[in-house]
Amino acid sequence: MNLLENKYVISAYLLLAAVYVAGLFIPLMNNDAGEYSVVALNMAKNNDYINIVRKGEDYLDKPHLLFWLSALSYEVFGVNGFAYKFHSLLFSVIAIFSTTRLASILFNRQTGILAGLVLGFSQAFIIANYDVRTDAILTGATIFSIYQFILFSHNKKYIHIIGGALGLALAVGTKGMIAVIVTGTVIVIHMMYLKRIKEIVNWKWLSSILWFFIFLSPFLFCYYLQFDSHPEKTTNGVKGMSGIKFLLWTQSFERLAGQRNMVNSSDPLFFLHTFLWAFLPWSIIAYYETIRDWIIIIKNKFRITDSVQFCLSGAAVLVMILMSTSKFKLPHYINIIFPLFAIITAKAISRFIEKKRSLPSWVKTFFYVVCIIYIVAGIILNVWAFPMQNILMIICALLACVVLVFLFFKNRYHPLQIFFYTLYTVGIVNFFLNINFFPKVLQYQGSIGMADYFNQNKLPPEKIGSFTSRFYYAFDFYIEKDIPGTDIQQIRQKISNNESFYLLTDHIRKPELLAAGIPFTTIHTVHQFHVSRLNLKFIDPSTRNASLDSLTLLKIN
Repeated sequence: MNLLENKYVISAYLLLAAVYVAGLFIPLMNNDAGEYSVVALNMAKNNDYINIVRKGEDYLDKPHLLFWLSALSYEVFGVNGFAYKFHSLLFSVIAIFSTTRLASILFNRQTGILAGLVLGFSQAFIIANYDVRTDAILTGATIFSIYQFILFSHNKKYIHIIGGALGLALAVGTKGMIAVIVTGTVIVIHMMYLKRIKEIVNWKWLSSILWFFIFLSPFLFCYYLQFDSHPEKTTNGVKGMSGIKFLLWTQSFERLAGQRNMVNSSDPLFFLHTFLWAFLPWSIIAYYETIRDWIIIIKNKFRITDSVQFCLSGAAVLVMILMSTSKFKLPHYINIIFPLFAIITAKAISRFIEKKRSLPSWVKTFFYVVCIIYIVAGIILNVWAFPMQNILMIICALLACVVLVFLFFKNRYHPLQIFFYTLYTVGIVNFFLNINFFPKVLQYQGSIGMADYFNQNKLPPEKIGSFTSRFYYAFDFYIEKDIPGTDIQQIRQKISNNESFYLLTDHIRKPELLAAGIPFTTIHTVHQFHVSRLNLKFIDPSTRNASLDSLTLLKIN
């Protein structure tokens, strides 16, 4: 029974495209996105695609692929936020396509279409396309690899072994061996569940290892040149670090072990409750169906069951448990298993409507609650906290409200009406967040306003240093110069040499300059807020000013 109509699917993807494209034009946020954009900027400016450098020092934290793609994108589109984010959008498309195809292979076409929509409209996946780190590339490359390997297990066409190895190498070249763990877990469980595990030892499967290292060799070679061939270097506080070992082992497993002071959470349930918001609006259904799969499999003593593909729910749970043992946890780490949960969720929805031609009342209630939360949050953030002022935007918002009301009453008895209504609600709210809320919030990220002032007054980038409590990478990116940090001794040395220069400082470190008796002239001051850590005090217009710090541009001599 096919309950999916093309007009609903096409309109949903058009809305999703609008959300993602709008996110391309949100200015870059500090921390990871700003940092990675500057590392790529160094590559493009220095025409050096071998060495990964940040603030004049060797950078050994993330592999090359994100930086290569960003640097090449700068060459095509210029140095701007769109160029930095564009390739992540492409890999998101790959992720949605691969998820759709994989679900179609494991179940049916209808489940495949639903799975692609579920992944595309999951909240953290949307976030990954405007606050760009490595997640979209990692997720896209990993699920493409899984899709190719499982496709080979079905049709035995050797080209899919090569495709799977390529996807896996790109994923490892983005964020290390976590991709191998996820892909390997899925494939091994899949073959074990089908009682075909012995097939993995034949030459075709084993040759995937060779292809993997062939595709990974550019990353390994660059790491060798930068680190392994220079044992005299001290990187991350350790002398003689191996870049190859870092890529194949350290990068992922140091987070599990809490090495290099990478300890930020002892909460073993961190990813379990993070998933509840990150995978909205689908999280409860995903949990329900995953638990149901495990119960069925255990009751059937791991015998093959038509309604279960244990490679999905089995791998999702095992990887989640492994991540939960890590000493270092961040919300976006679980994005890599979103495609698995998307297929699990789509399978549940498809089963509900195939068997009963209706979603269960608890699923409908959950969707209604989620829609209410999104609509209320959208109104609060776009009307009260940061009101829309552009008349065209206001008209579009009013039309969107009319559309949502119309869709609520249209086809009320269609089994998937509430599913698509939830998609449209999530998409519309995120679209207006992307075109109104986040651009206005980022006006309070002082590094962008300071960069605008710096560029408008045509100040020389080679004459500025940084004396701040932390790095404000967005400033570096928008003036297209990786600004070196400095200290009091270096400042005094420049003064004694009668050098004239500029200094970027913040409210924390500026008193140090006063205490040291450094003579300066204040050129410009802007408000500053750490926008990646929004809080109610900042959101509330009446208390916002009290939550702000400042960035200051000084002139020395």
